[in-house]
Amino acid sequence: MSQFLKYFLTTLLSTSLVVIVDSCRKRDTRTKEQSGKAKNAGSEPAGAKQIPPDRKFLPKPADEKSREIEALTGGAHTRVVWNECQTRDESDSFSHEADQTLNGIDTRDGLGERTILGVRGNYSRPVLTSDGEAILYTTRAMVRKKGGKDFVATIYRTDWNGSPPVELTQGYVVDTWRDPATGAEWVYCVRKFLSVHGPSLVARQLWRFRLDKPKAAEVVYDDSRITPDNIQLSRDGKMACGQFPWPQGGVLHLDGRSPVLQKLLNGCWTSCAPDLSGVSWVFDGSHRAATFFAADAVRSWHVKFDPPFAVEGEAFHPRWTNHPRFMVLTGPYFAQSAADPAVHSDNNRPDVYLGRFNEQADKVEGWVKVSKAGLGKAYPDAWIAGGEKEDLRIARDKGKAQAASSESLRWPARTDGLLFLWEDRKALNSWKDKSGHSHTADLVAAGAARFGRHGELVFSGGTFTLEGEDVDDAVKHLMATSDAAFEASLLSAAADSEGWLLRAPDFAVYWEKGTLIATAKDGKTQKATVAGPVQNLHLIVNRRGAAFEFFVNGSRLMAMAGNAKEGGLSKTILLGDNSLESGMENIAIFDRALSSEEIAQSAEGQLKRLASLPPAPLRVRLAAKLVEISKVPTPESIEPYTSALICSVYEVEKVLSGEFTDKRVLVKSWGLLNKHPVMGLPHKLSGSYELVLEKESDHSELQGERVNDDTTAFDLTPWMDTAAPKVQQPSGNIPSTKTTSPVQ
Repeated sequence: MSQFLKYFLTTLLSTSLVVIVDSCRKRDTRTKEQSGKAKNAGSEPAGAKQIPPDRKFLPKPADEKSREIEALTGGAHTRVVWNECQTRDESDSFSHEADQTLNGIDTRDGLGERTILGVRGNYSRPVLTSDGEAILYTTRAMVRKKGGKDFVATIYRTDWNGSPPVELTQGYVVDTWRDPATGAEWVYCVRKFLSVHGPSLVARQLWRFRLDKPKAAEVVYDDSRITPDNIQLSRDGKMACGQFPWPQGGVLHLDGRSPVLQKLLNGCWTSCAPDLSGVSWVFDGSHRAATFFAADAVRSWHVKFDPPFAVEGEAFHPRWTNHPRFMVLTGPYFAQSAADPAVHSDNNRPDVYLGRFNEQADKVEGWVKVSKAGLGKAYPDAWIAGGEKEDLRIARDKGKAQAASSESLRWPARTDGLLFLWEDRKALNSWKDKSGHSHTADLVAAGAARFGRHGELVFSGGTFTLEGEDVDDAVKHLMATSDAAFEASLLSAAADSEGWLLRAPDFAVYWEKGTLIATAKDGKTQKATVAGPVQNLHLIVNRRGAAFEFFVNGSRLMAMAGNAKEGGLSKTILLGDNSLESGMENIAIFDRALSSEEIAQSAEGQLKRLASLPPAPLRVRLAAKLVEISKVPTPESIEPYTSALICSVYEVEKVLSGEFTDKRVLVKSWGLLNKHPVMGLPHKLSGSYELVLEKESDHSELQGERVNDDTTAFDLTPWMDTAAPKVQQPSGNIPSTKTTSPVQ
């Protein structure tokens, strides 16, 4: 059987599978029914142009578009590849469908933009090899299973001649890397996909194989889940960026015996500079800019990408090329209405853009639109001749990154019996058990639960539920053992606040105006009162059978009999409560009681950390008139995000307190929290309101959050509305302290 016939039959089989499981061809992230909507498919491409295998390159570009591209790249031979959805009025931004072609442009072949592989199929994430000669892509098929989606992925190789694709191996290709010592070309891919409900892939393993020996593969990393939106390597192969998983953007340090994962920021579409600078970025929630990090992850800076369509819509698929001064992305993406997903809304026909950074990578100084307007493009990659020899003018700070990434391992002192660990939103929140198996904390917010200025959990109006791969095991351990421990740091623990700190199948802990109340699964209850002023404090509750020990700031409190609070025990593990005003971080749950030495050591470290927290930021109180407001999105329109900030512009009528001199102010407010609209929004245009604001720069917890900005205030400093958001929550979504029954 010829290679081309084999490829055709494979593509036909993949297409048939997708049609069978999703005959209406609706997007996975849409909610509106489209079964009756007519589809205007694009015309069938004529197929790839026949390119002679011994073709000769031109000394300079022959077509206008190639000349524009090389004007940006300084006259360097440039190649850009992408996939193109052939169904009109659809962008297929996640490459779910099998109605694509593989397209590209080579500035020196004289052919301009063209179709490389014209047989319609699935061409997910095309990636160029280090020399720009070969094109790798993945054919993926989706199979619905138990309410989620499973994926089957196969990697193929073709070239700029449009040669019949050659199957390499199973997996989803993410990057290629040439070993500078041996010259061997390595291909990186992800495998072991997990069944998911959202639009993105989630895998469990990162692998690599030599391009010339695809069957001999080796595992690179498998300590956490991986969202393979964009994984790239540095030139020396010692650092890789990625999402571990979304929305945790981070880098893997690969120059030790085992990979060390370092979290950078919550966001999406991480990318890694292809030189030795150690610079990476995390794309932000506005989909128009990114936060850049130097190798030590201490230095960071914000870069507005500002592609030509920035005012019109959002960008997607941002990726560094093989040259550290250049990036690619697609856009614009815009929503027809608040209910429409911008990233794959009807009538979006995003194009491919190539952008050039300055030498310090703190500004994008030029753009060129690579593709012709028409059908939707996705997942571009670019190769620029000589890019492998270029470097950003940023000094690489060696040795600090790994030290910073292991900082979280100092707490807790011992991890034996550890069932759950959550430091704060800035941390990886992962740990290893005594067998070496890696675990990651998964917290799902409900109601108005969110994150505070220090990355802590904030509960007022909501709660957090433990979910993920490890929850069932944690519950089983707690139910099977007679001893357990709960540890946490409480921030701004109001003396008059009350609510549940912890609800679990075997015991629960309640905070009642400075008194701690613990209840065991047999109903026995003890309490202890915190003496002195109540503010930031470190807490440990040991359970030894039906007896409890209370420790606050390392000191043991006198325990006495108490009355059980109704609804304390839960079938799962819950943190926080609707009425609880305290924040919480550095949370750990053990299936054993902690020793006095551990308690003293942990209290000492946590009290030092609490004392080092920065003071409250300066506030201003304004009377202002609303003049511009952004749409509040629907949950479906921002998937996989579940919350969104919206931007508004006010004219300042009076400064009521604090210092403020501008005549207008750009304000960010929560418009959507945990898939529920915030009550009271949107305000009415021309209405006057009293605002209490803090600068957005004082709220690092907001970095990476989804942002809806329809305003024209691109030159104003953003401020954050400090009013506590309230959501209209359907009954039953937030566990109630009045209705939850004890587990027998």
